Amino acid sequence: MDLLFLVDGSGSIEQKGADNWNLVISFINSLAGQFDIGPGQTRVGMVTFSNKAQIRIKLNEYYDIDAFTEATQNPSFYGGGNTNMSMGLEVAKDSFFTVENGDRLGVPDVVIMLTDGQS
Repeated sequence: MDLLFLVDGSGSIEQKGADNWNLVISFINSLAGQFDIGPGQTRVGMVTFSNKAQIRIKLNEYYDIDAFTEATQNPSFYGGGNTNMSMGLEVAKDSFFTVENGDRLGVPDVVIMLTDGQS
């Protein structure tokens, strides 16, 4: 499986609790840790969205849970701003799942979206 975590990085996440972003990252890492991550197994990546959407971790960047977990700790991934879920979904559909980013033909693409739901 090629697994994308599509994550709300808007300002409303921290407005609801000062440590909410860290809770989101902890949840992502805990869930990702349930899979066998590797080049021929599950690949994981991350896109954040707020005013715009950005690919943060490509499917072909990290092939073990420790490296993925460390990469998700990047403080610049939380940007604040408005919630633009449609932009996140658009980047997931049109830009993220590409061969250049590590997507594999014949392997299911799965998206898990995490948001506070305020768009």
